[in-house]
This record gives sequence, structure tokens and C-alpha cells, in this order.
Amino acid sequence: MLILMCALALILNLISFYFLTVDTAVQERLPAVVPADEASASESAEPEAKPEKPVKRQAKLSLKSFALPFKGGFKLPSRQVLIFSVVMSLLCIGIAAFLSSFYTDTGFVHDLKRVCLLSLLWPAALVDYKSFRIPNLFILLGLAYRLLLLPLEFVFAREVFWEVLLWDVVASASLALAAFLCGIIIKNSIGFGDVKLFIVMGLMLGMDGIGGAVFVSLVVSFIASIFLLVTKKKKRKDVIPFAPALMAGTYISVFLTGM
Repeated sequence: MLILMCALALILNLISFYFLTVDTAVQERLPAVVPADEASASESAEPEAKPEKPVKRQAKLSLKSFALPFKGGFKLPSRQVLIFSVVMSLLCIGIAAFLSSFYTDTGFVHDLKRVCLLSLLWPAALVDYKSFRIPNLFILLGLAYRLLLLPLEFVFAREVFWEVLLWDVVASASLALAAFLCGIIIKNSIGFGDVKLFIVMGLMLGMDGIGGAVFVSLVVSFIASIFLLVTKKKKRKDVIPFAPALMAGTYISVFLTGM
């Protein structure tokens, strides 16, 4: 099972890397636009005023989008992105091996659900860090993984299949609702992309694992926010992407608890 788990982890991370290149290719082909309110403000500003950065529109994916990275030859991302992808993929494979060899009582499908989630979190965190958005591409991929895992759960854990599925749905719905309300009450706290990511996390981790992952993620987010404020890299009103903290918190929680 150890070799199989590591092989599946490698495949999952390769899929995530390819989806990351698809998202990058789609965004690069979008025309940069400036919102109307910003354009009018820039026209009335003084000549020496610094212009606002252009804003890219959200992409609409289609089947043709998946062929974009191959047009004109397959293009690798930047060196920094490539290094980050390799490091996080190796870390995910390492955690997969650790889960399979150390937490032997959790079950193969249980561990595979965690590995699927970990393979999705690092590209989502990277995009959120760079452009403050979580592509629907990774959300749909996570939902597809969950659907594909249902037959395996039914075969290998038939006696608790419906119970596990029920609590996964409850965890997903309750976490998404809490995040949505938090985003409404506290301005610039939780984005809609984070809410969608919470849905996938709840379906993958269930009630047993979601509490620890969210708690550690909040701790990581708090420490990162304090660091950015102290070093004056961010101001109090600045928006800080939450997906990187979710990634770090979930990796730490899964490694320490197996859940």
C-alpha cells in the first residue's frame, strides 16, 4: 500500500501542476482591463500621479483551455513557481508515505482523501497568494476527486459508508456557512473563493479532521498577519490571502494527527 499511495500522490500532484499551467495560460491570454471607475479617476488625476495597475478579468474555462499550455510547445512556469511546485509535491508525497506507514488504522481510502486535498491546496494557495483568487478549476477538480472516491469507500468501508458520507456533507456545509457568515460580518476576512475551498475541505476531511485543520490554519494566519504588520509589509486595512494559511495549517494538521 505504501508504494501505491506514493504513486497515486505523484500522479495527483502532476495533475495539479498541469491544472496550474492551464490556469496560468488562460490568465496570460486575457486582455488587461481597467475598471471604469478607476479609468475615470486616472483621467482626472494629476499627470505625475502613479497609474493604477490593470485588473485582469476572470476567465471562462472550456475544453479548449486544457490545450492552451501545449500551443507553441509546452511552456514551464517561472523558476520560482517550478521550485515551489516541486517542493510542495515532494512534501505531499512524503506525507502520503507517512500516513500509509504510520497511521495504519485509518484505512487506505481515508488517507487517499487527505492526499487528494493536499495536492489541491498548494496550487490554490499559490494562485491566491499571487492574484487573490482561487480558480474554480481546482474546486471542480476537488469535487471530481470526491465523487471518484465514493465507489472506493463503498467497497472498502461499506459498513460505515453512509455515516462517513453524511458527516462529510455536514462538515462541508457547516464550515462553508460559517465562513460565508464571517465574510459578511467582517469585511475583507473571508472571500467567496475561500468558502468554495472550505466546501472541498469539509468533504475530504470530514468532522474528524476539519476542526484541527481550521484551528491550525487560523493560528498560522494570525502569526503571518502579525509578522507582516510588524515588518510593515502589510497595513491593517490590507487584504491578506487566506489560502496559503489553509494550506500550511492543513498540511501540519494531517501530518500530526492523520486526520
